[in-house]
Amino acid sequence: MLTFDPPSLRDDLAKALTQLEDIVCYEGYPFHNDTFDPSSYDDEVITTQTTFQCGLDSSENSLPEITVAEILEWARSLAEDRLTNRTTLRTPTKTLVYVEPTAITSSTDLMAADTTLTVQVDGIQLQAKLRFSQTLFAVHIEAEGLNDHHLSSFYDETCLVEVTHAPKTSSELVDSIVTAYLYEMASSAQICLAVRPYPYITYDEDEDTSDAPTTADKPRLRPLQWDRGLLDVYKLFLDGCSADPAQYALIHFVKIVEYVSATVVRQARHACLRQRLLGRQALTPDAAFLDGLCDLLEEQRIFKKDSEAVKLTLRTCCDPLLLSSDAPACVPLLKKLKSTDETKKSQAAIDELADVLSATRNQLLHAKPNYTCTGQECPPDQIDELTYCARTAADQVIRWFVQLPAHARLC
Repeated sequence: MLTFDPPSLRDDLAKALTQLEDIVCYEGYPFHNDTFDPSSYDDEVITTQTTFQCGLDSSENSLPEITVAEILEWARSLAEDRLTNRTTLRTPTKTLVYVEPTAITSSTDLMAADTTLTVQVDGIQLQAKLRFSQTLFAVHIEAEGLNDHHLSSFYDETCLVEVTHAPKTSSELVDSIVTAYLYEMASSAQICLAVRPYPYITYDEDEDTSDAPTTADKPRLRPLQWDRGLLDVYKLFLDGCSADPAQYALIHFVKIVEYVSATVVRQARHACLRQRLLGRQALTPDAAFLDGLCDLLEEQRIFKKDSEAVKLTLRTCCDPLLLSSDAPACVPLLKKLKSTDETKKSQAAIDELADVLSATRNQLLHAKPNYTCTGQECPPDQIDELTYCARTAADQVIRWFVQLPAHARLC
């Protein structure tokens, strides 16, 4: 005879299976049938950890084994949780966000890899990772009933970011963690994923899934860095990774450099002032000393020009040797740079890249008949290479920015 622990589990399971009857395919005891008689079966105790074969009705795959607890959670979620814009599913302790690979995603194995990152924010622990295939998200998609009934509403490479969190965690905090996680995947693992609405699947014999993440080695990820002052640069980076064509991506990556330049310029100004004020004359300042301070501040005004601020930021945040392998032919000093070259040559190479990025960005933003080129713009046939180089530079700039204490960042 079948018994239930706790006894109320029988009714809970019957209600759940009735609710899921039109959505899932279930192979197990017919708890939800009116004729179900527990005494007609061999002795077994049914608990929340008992497993049955249960999967989405339209799936052509063999049904997976899931626990009774998961079946109950599916039913509870359909009754209480809501899928927003076919993009985000929020439950009391878990948030699932659908993501797709973007055009410049590198082919890396993820399905078999551990992509889990954990972060503490104001005493709240949140854990982010990638999830594939059958999830609560897929159950909600199936329940909408808006896909071709001949096809599954999920496929093996369906990719979601799953954030596990404490109850009543704000959606703003969870969304921020998703952004930080996607940046880390794009930066460290070269896996560019963008939040998208889940597509309305239709039949297509020539469906191309070549961009879907495959199974490969575990990507090496840095610890998740989260702070309210960092989200703007993370979002700019992710927008650049998903932008198409390359010209639009370049604009986003240069914007990152300009965003951080305010902090770099302020630090440079403070360093100059601090160095001058450490001198013995600062203890008994006369008119000449004060005039010297004014002149020092005046010299810093050059960085009010965007191009000069970009130049100083790349000098401060970037390693030119790490950029040289991605450099296009239009920045020859950087492209030919070697580890044995002296510092002056490395700085000249960085300055050359800054000039080309500024000129090209201006040309793209001010595409008017009366725009006057400076001669430093990137040729059209090299724009893809320059964009990738700008992405590497922007990533280095973000990493520098992340390491600063929050009070030192201008946001």
